[in-house]
Amino acid sequence: MIKVVIADDEKRICILITKLIDWDNLNMVLVGTANNGIETLELIKKEKPDIVITDIRMPGYDGLEMIERAKKINKDLEFIIISGYSHFEYAKKAISYGVKDYLLKPINKEELSSTLLRVKDDILRKKDYMNLENEYKDSIKNDGNIVKKSIIDNLANVDGKNTLQMNQAKEFIEANYMNNITLEDVGSLIGLNPSYFSSIFKKQTGTSFVEYISMVRIEKSKELLKEPDLKIQDICLMVGYNDPKYFTKLFIKHTGITPNQYRKIFI
Repeated sequence: MIKVVIADDEKRICILITKLIDWDNLNMVLVGTANNGIETLELIKKEKPDIVITDIRMPGYDGLEMIERAKKINKDLEFIIISGYSHFEYAKKAISYGVKDYLLKPINKEELSSTLLRVKDDILRKKDYMNLENEYKDSIKNDGNIVKKSIIDNLANVDGKNTLQMNQAKEFIEANYMNNITLEDVGSLIGLNPSYFSSIFKKQTGTSFVEYISMVRIEKSKELLKEPDLKIQDICLMVGYNDPKYFTKLFIKHTGITPNQYRKIFI
């Protein structure tokens, strides 16, 4: 079972989340609650949870400091932040600390349940992959050739499936680059949650999802710029950008010259 800790300086919020979520249905167990950063760290050391749902501001250690210290205890620990509107910008900084998601108060049951499910899926995938790698390492120590082949095949299947899914993602982007497509759109299409999809996509392509879409759009715009009858502002819209200035900035970033300069090479 996935183990969860709740941390909030308001006891009523801890009670609310405790009662709001159907833990058994999510195949999770709530192992404790804490009301400040120090208590939370002690609870993490004692219970070794997989997920911590935490407020962004607490006495003792605030949310970010607590997260930074907790990651030193367990680098694989996943965090979901809950925050009031006044702390929204502060909450966004937490993403750089590896926080999985942040939610705004008042807490929405469906949103929190959905987030917990996504994080759980990520954790289980990581655990499965780590188990396979550990089995492989053990097989090397034991010189079990048959076992080694089986584990290698399993790892290859995981990588092979990911490659197929990333190819599907790239095909979808190629066909829909002019639209406002998101990680959620493509992840849903290929059956992966956005966070895991983003990680695998970057690993397989060597670039981020957003950067890849930009590259596709710029390549398409280069083709369109060779058509003398098309205005640059129209090309900008055709490849998915509403702001010509932003389009020009991206074009320079990718090619080193402006769209007009590029067009003059061919026309």
